[in-house]
Amino acid sequence: MTSYVGRNERQREMVKLFNKLCYRYSRYEVWQDMVVMIACAIANAVDKRHFEKREEMYMRVVKKYDKDVLKVFPEFFTHIVMGMEEYPDCDFLGELYMDLDLGNSHAGQFFTPYDVCRLMAQVTINGDLLKSQIEKHGWISINDCACGAGATLVAAANYLRSIGINYQMQALFIAQDLDATVALMCYIQLSLLGCAGYVKIGNTLTEPMTGNVLFGDEQESTWYTPMYFHATWNTRRAIAMTESVFRAVATPFTGVTAKPTADNMPDAELSGNAIGELESRPVPESKNIYTPALTISTGKKNAGQIMFDFGGTL
Repeated sequence: MTSYVGRNERQREMVKLFNKLCYRYSRYEVWQDMVVMIACAIANAVDKRHFEKREEMYMRVVKKYDKDVLKVFPEFFTHIVMGMEEYPDCDFLGELYMDLDLGNSHAGQFFTPYDVCRLMAQVTINGDLLKSQIEKHGWISINDCACGAGATLVAAANYLRSIGINYQMQALFIAQDLDATVALMCYIQLSLLGCAGYVKIGNTLTEPMTGNVLFGDEQESTWYTPMYFHATWNTRRAIAMTESVFRAVATPFTGVTAKPTADNMPDAELSGNAIGELESRPVPESKNIYTPALTISTGKKNAGQIMFDFGGTL
């Protein structure tokens, strides 16, 4: 298999650091722990909804290593940040993952080469159509339901930039993968590129993401990028919630008139032939009319959870 590692100096430095640790620890374990620590550091800086759980996850990894070994992990993060800054148009982590033979040995994974992903983006993205959609709605969404390390989304972001679309403010990136390690690799890369969006860890077939794409499911298994919390995207979510509330309030309710029966009529009125006359008797308009009222929970809510309160009105 062709190696893409080496065209980026930062990737070569990552390999050197990685190999230094692997004489004492499992190769896949080192990689997995590096990814978890970096993802937790990014997420907990901006998303406090699952802070405690992710902090516990981070500390479990920290406790496995000596202090001298732990010093290497910030160096990993530095090389990833600088590498993607210097050469954003690449699958930085995915290329390393495959070159280090982690995909093959662990789960038989083979990531699509980034050059192919770039070509796919160029072939499938209709720039004029997207620009018209953005002009109409203000933004678009791009979804990869089997994202791996996120190469297709990274390629899409870079292609949008090349055709004059501000992917940070005008595109929402949604991803999902069953493998937690590679899903978090995707999360790291989207975060460092400044992509707004989220990555869900889970089986796309049995745990598909549903609901308003602006919110996601807000579960612990869903990781939101820093740009997702930018004021522009916060405003869009606020508008979406407001519109949903107005739609719910403005929905007309048709009054339901109860059909008179022997069970709901006073006994005095059932004497003689009154029972036979029930069908012809009018029901007073002021009675038996059901008018549902909109109830909004006053409990502590996260922004996106409001969409569940209105049962799919978003």
